[in-house]
Amino acid sequence: PDDHEARAHYARDLLRLGREEEGREQLDRAFKARPYDAQLFNMLNLLDSLRRFETVEQGPFVLQLPKAEVPILADDALALLREAYEISQRKYQVEIETPVRVQIFDDHDDFMVRSVGLPGSIGFMGICFGRLITMDSPSARPKGTMNWRSVLWHEFAHVVTLRKTGHRLPRWLSEGISVYEETQRSPAWGQKLDIQYKPIIRSEPLPGLADLERYFIQPKTALHVMLGYFFAAEFVKFYVDMYGFDAVPRALDRIAAGSRAEKALVEA
Repeated sequence: PDDHEARAHYARDLLRLGREEEGREQLDRAFKARPYDAQLFNMLNLLDSLRRFETVEQGPFVLQLPKAEVPILADDALALLREAYEISQRKYQVEIETPVRVQIFDDHDDFMVRSVGLPGSIGFMGICFGRLITMDSPSARPKGTMNWRSVLWHEFAHVVTLRKTGHRLPRWLSEGISVYEETQRSPAWGQKLDIQYKPIIRSEPLPGLADLERYFIQPKTALHVMLGYFFAAEFVKFYVDMYGFDAVPRALDRIAAGSRAEKALVEA
């Protein structure tokens, strides 16, 4: 009870699980003991600002977004989520835990504070914590720099694979499947082989399967992270083309049971 740092972590985890009332109570208690903690201060302010959001509930989804965004985004976002939900449960042979909460922000710093407690990190557009998706709306980004549909589809694929594996799959495979699923929904979506990657590809050896995780947990630059998304998705495409899509859920089942991803993929 006197470990206020642990209480702060607990509060943030409750919020990431969508348990906002419990999370708010723990945040208040932690902040009372640590009134100069920037992340706690930011998160409490953010939760206050969420009161201006409207909540739209439909089937397994709870969508929260600013009032001005509701007539623009709500119907289309819920339609896309329903489509993803129906396809994914059948495709991945998984029952998705509900409700799935989606929070869409018209201010990027609010999105980042809600997600990690600190503003900034403009490269992020969406983050998934399992049953909670947080993301920017297009009004939070420079005009023409975001396709919110592809971001939402990508993040919902994380909901599916995290549920399927009990959160045990490595980041590279999670991102690879999400980008792959974007391309299955639309050839205009997904990660492309951009000219900006050419210096990296020319100066470094191409990765093997065991190398892909370092693009996400030990990247040399931000550009390496984005290239990691591309490489991981290319692997998933190759794997599906070579062995058929049914090998993917078989591999995820093995990962859920405790196998390392590389071993699970080979066995599946």
